[in-house]
Amino acid sequence: MLRYAKRIDYTDMDTKEIKFIVSNISPFNKLKEKEINAFISLCEVKEYKNREIIYNESDPPDYFYLLLRGRIVAITKFEGKESEIELLKRGTCFGMISIFTGETHSVTAKSIETSFVLRVEKDKFKDFLNKHPVFFSEFFRLFSQRVKRRSHPKKIFQCKKIAVSGSASSGKTTYMFNLATQMQEQTRKRVIALELSSQEDFVLPFLEKAKNAGTVVSSKVLNLKEFTEETVSQYIVKGKIDYLLVRTEAGADFGALLNFLSENYHFIIYEIPYGFWKGRLDEFVYPVDLLHFITCVERGKLKTLGDIIRRLRNTPANGEKIKVLLSEFGKRNIFLMKRKKSY
Repeated sequence: MLRYAKRIDYTDMDTKEIKFIVSNISPFNKLKEKEINAFISLCEVKEYKNREIIYNESDPPDYFYLLLRGRIVAITKFEGKESEIELLKRGTCFGMISIFTGETHSVTAKSIETSFVLRVEKDKFKDFLNKHPVFFSEFFRLFSQRVKRRSHPKKIFQCKKIAVSGSASSGKTTYMFNLATQMQEQTRKRVIALELSSQEDFVLPFLEKAKNAGTVVSSKVLNLKEFTEETVSQYIVKGKIDYLLVRTEAGADFGALLNFLSENYHFIIYEIPYGFWKGRLDEFVYPVDLLHFITCVERGKLKTLGDIIRRLRNTPANGEKIKVLLSEFGKRNIFLMKRKKSY
């Protein structure tokens, strides 16, 4: 059973939701269900009100923290002035650098809305790591990335992620490409489109070719299992909008790629192939801010879509994230987003 530092209404944050969030965060998603249960049993959930301090810069480390709900900002002082250096959203681990370096916290962590945080005492967390060597190895990789990012301030303060999905005949890739193009035109910010496939049947290069009046664009495919921060740039095709072709398979860490790209882009738009909905729902839906379904007006496809949406309603990916867009079967795919829509 979870211990609660403050009484929490189970309608707001229940054990099922907590387990769902933890099991979909890298590297916790490498653990088995019983191991995740063991970790959660060591933790407590604490509620922080708007503007409440979680820990101050120069405080000694006492807990490992994981943000379940809400938003937390990391603040540092320079020449007597406060500067916000990072916005933490649901699913982010924090307070981890000081645990391993033994130094005091280098930033202040403050809640900027009512937030729920899962926390575990540092000694219990270290003991858990030592008992799970594979998890320890994956976690230390995350720790190394976090140290690197701390030494290189973020270029992008907040990134919005949008997923697009639909059947093969729905025109979902064309929709994603057009959406990314329109967002860049409207916002003048950095946008990248990701096409995911377990095969080699990518469409984005052909769309880019058509836009460039037949100019062939060389595109390399990133094998997600081989992703590294040092080499990913050679796979990104640069343009008005950037795009990346990703071949993914079971066991590949999509979250690590998203986290890296969110440091460099204001908007990430990625396509979830329809075939991924069986068994891979959490991996691709959990990180998004919005989920767009493109479907044809056809009974079978509408029924399949209805089944998927009912599944999503039983997860933290609630209905507020989901937008359903219809295209006419057998006709030219229509770009359904309104030109004046702001992001």
